[in-house]
Amino acid sequence: MTALIAVWMWTFADAVPMVPTAPPMPTQVIDIIEKLTVQATLSYQVECPTLQAKEWILYGPALPELPQQRQVQSKLEPAGMVVPEAGPRQRPLLQARIAVEKPEQKTAVSATFRYSAVLYARTLRFLKRGEKPPKVPELSDAERTIYLAPSRVIDHDSEAFQRWLKERQLERRANESDIDFAKRAFLTIKNGFKYQYMPLGENDRRASLVCQAKQGDCIGLSGVFVATLRANGIAARQLFGRWAKSSEKSKLVPGTMYHGWHVKSEFYAVGIGWVPVEMSGGVEVKTPNPLHYFGREDGDFITFHIDDVLVLDSIYFGKKTFTSLQSPLFFVTGSGKLEKLQTTEDWKVTKGR
Repeated sequence: MTALIAVWMWTFADAVPMVPTAPPMPTQVIDIIEKLTVQATLSYQVECPTLQAKEWILYGPALPELPQQRQVQSKLEPAGMVVPEAGPRQRPLLQARIAVEKPEQKTAVSATFRYSAVLYARTLRFLKRGEKPPKVPELSDAERTIYLAPSRVIDHDSEAFQRWLKERQLERRANESDIDFAKRAFLTIKNGFKYQYMPLGENDRRASLVCQAKQGDCIGLSGVFVATLRANGIAARQLFGRWAKSSEKSKLVPGTMYHGWHVKSEFYAVGIGWVPVEMSGGVEVKTPNPLHYFGREDGDFITFHIDDVLVLDSIYFGKKTFTSLQSPLFFVTGSGKLEKLQTTEDWKVTKGR
């Protein structure tokens, strides 16, 4: 009789419809305040005395519209046009195909990328008493798929990275909010890594390798943060770009110029929106507030493109994949050799209100 009653009770409970629980009401909000309007010019030149070019194909970023970057304009001179990336994400790019018409173009090409945007500062804060949180649009299924997926840098599906997560206890706890887990991940990386500059084009910034080295630059450190969040089901992304500040002499590599290259990150908190995170600043700069670089952006950064792995159509040589497009890239047809090749660039930014 007891067994029969137990079965009946289980069957009755199982028949009661389950009501999905709504996400908790957010207690924080992102303030977005217009900071400044910027005009930026990226001058780019390629010289190769051993080459006899017939056509140059140039690529550079076309600025995306973002909550912190609006009213964007992107132009390439000469002969530039906006084209979609050759990969599945089809991020916007600037492309120019320059046929050689003058003798000097056989060994050199010059181009100017012009950008303008209105930049916004963002600050994460707690809601005031009686203040209602604004309605924030949810990510689409397609967006969530993109911002949870692994990539060349964000290899959170690798065995090495999964092992690192377990060793650091960076697995999301029951009822831990997006914000709370992201803070815990930020502080773990801040306290366990050191900043180490890596010249462009050198070394491997995969998150799994940066974790083993316990050091990295802006690409590697932001990659570890984004990989940690994606591995725990929180949409996150890297922002590749440049500081809204003109070129200056490098403090890290004497005798060279620093053209403002940098990589930041942000994650999507349900009910709040995209939350900015400056992981390399958090690791490198000591501040009284350990979360100074979490949930804060000063509106002084120009995003070139979101995430790594861009696929470019070389026109004549098939599709080519690159980690980033912070500096322009080129393909060239003709004869000769790519010896004694030199590329130079300059980054000038003017600011207004």
